[in-house]
Amino acid sequence: MRLSFLRYFFHYLINAKTRLRLLYLAIIGLILSSFSLLVLQATMGGLQNGLITRSKKILGSAYINLRELDQAESEKVFLHLRELNLEVYPEYVAELLVKNNNILMPVIVHGIDFKYGKPQFLETTDKFILGDDLSYRLKANSYTPLNIITPVETDSLLGDIPRFVITEGNEVFHSNVPEVDSFHAYVKIELVQNLVRSKRWNTLRIYSAYNFTKLKETLTELVSKDVDLIPWEQENKSLMWALNLESKVMVFLFICMNLLVAISITSGFLILFDKVKIDLISFWLLGSTKKQLITSSTLFIHLMSFLSSLLGIIFALLFLHFLDVYAPEIMPDIFVDRRIPVLLSLKMVLVSLIIPYLISVVFALFALKNFENEQKSFITLIRSVGR
Repeated sequence: MRLSFLRYFFHYLINAKTRLRLLYLAIIGLILSSFSLLVLQATMGGLQNGLITRSKKILGSAYINLRELDQAESEKVFLHLRELNLEVYPEYVAELLVKNNNILMPVIVHGIDFKYGKPQFLETTDKFILGDDLSYRLKANSYTPLNIITPVETDSLLGDIPRFVITEGNEVFHSNVPEVDSFHAYVKIELVQNLVRSKRWNTLRIYSAYNFTKLKETLTELVSKDVDLIPWEQENKSLMWALNLESKVMVFLFICMNLLVAISITSGFLILFDKVKIDLISFWLLGSTKKQLITSSTLFIHLMSFLSSLLGIIFALLFLHFLDVYAPEIMPDIFVDRRIPVLLSLKMVLVSLIIPYLISVVFALFALKNFENEQKSFITLIRSVGR
């Protein structure tokens, strides 16, 4: 009986010609809701993932602070990381000043030990490499000699003058990461070690993805000291919090907009139940109980809501595939991502399916409950029809 009941409802929806336009609009709105929610999450996730990927390409997936380890222990940790086939480079990172004529700028200088290789984003050069925004503010080009100054180290022979070196040539690079282009520079480690009068490393920067929680435990056992391993996500907690908040706020606002669709769903089902109430009596006269009719109507609501949301997901997946494969570069040159990036995950698909489905079910069941309260007695309804 339940299968016949569901077949009747779907047949009625397809063939009814009057007074169900509002329900049709509600179904279309439900399809568009799941479609739009998945597209919104996928494109926003793509943009956020692009920002994170660009930053990790420059700053690494994690770094190890070696200040509590001596040079022998640092080399032991470095060799162990290389044995794990991780892309890791030893550095001496220092906060210094760069001066060109009367322009003085703070800079984080990464002295990289070039004999162990270079990160992929660096050019094959031993010159002083700085971000394009920092170069612009210093009014420096490739041929401009720059003074690199350490304010905490002085030469007493010359009257406690801050120690400095002069670069012989520069290279400018563009990372598409604002904080890197504005405040970071890269050079061979000997220049920084000469400034600070130290021959050791103070940082190991890791560019490979790995389980850093487990890695930290392994390194702690290796050197019998607490290893200060800081993943990129921990170093950029504020940015990650802001990105997560952005995603949650957008989903929340989208849910609020879906409530407008819920109004159409409620009104549409009220009209539908009013139209089929005589047919429901026919099922009752054929032997179905009122409870069975309500249960079957509830099942129909769940099935219709799920199928509508699923159809929206299918359309969204097809659209996102087209967007990812065939979309042209529509953004202006000032944008880093000129094509709209796409990032899909199972969580996004489930959220886009479940939220519209639940909103539809809740408001449709409200309409069904209202109909049930109004039609407490089918006998009374039969008598009113016969008059």
